[in-house]
Amino acid sequence: MRLDITKPDLSTLKSTYLSSLAVDQDRITGLLSELTYGLAEPRTYKELHRIAHAQAGNAATFGFERLGDAARTINQRLNQAHELSAELEAEVIAWLGELQQICRSYR
Repeated sequence: MRLDITKPDLSTLKSTYLSSLAVDQDRITGLLSELTYGLAEPRTYKELHRIAHAQAGNAATFGFERLGDAARTINQRLNQAHELSAELEAEVIAWLGELQQICRSYR
């Protein structure tokens, strides 16, 4: 007996996912401002970690491997430290840049 395995149609889910990325973009921009201007609190890092964790797990499903890699880096970095470093800030900026590029491409 032969199984016919076809890829599921993810177009509706992808549309919803892209909408959620726009929300994430706005949220990350605000959180990055908190980091940059010394206003970060423990919740700032928790929220960044939550968004990064979700994107690291979901981005590749919809064909956004670079976004997933950037989010995974932030996720791992925040697992290790809960304070701003120049390296963490640069990585958040790179992650945000990748996210902005995707959002512009799918408007």
